[in-house]
Amino acid sequence: MEKEDNNIIFVGAKEFQKYMLATQMQFEKNQTVILKSRGKFTSKVIDIVEVMKLKHGVTVDEIKIGSEKFTKEEEGKEPKEIRVSNIEIVVSKKKEE
Repeated sequence: MEKEDNNIIFVGAKEFQKYMLATQMQFEKNQTVILKSRGKFTSKVIDIVEVMKLKHGVTVDEIKIGSEKFTKEEEGKEPKEIRVSNIEIVVSKKKEE
């Protein structure tokens, strides 16, 4: 049985165009794609969705935002708890007939 999360794209440090291509490829197999990111990459995922809306007729179904708590450890310093923002955007595209 195939995993359900095969339509999830984690957006990070790669080039913008690679995520655009990955999203388009996912739409060949799935009607819905989930784009996720956290920290400084949240603006990149929003930009990707906006371009997909304008150029490829994608619609936004759901947006989830939140934050995660991490313990940051640096040599010679006390461990410090930090929070990192995250975003998840669910987009869909109608199959062309």
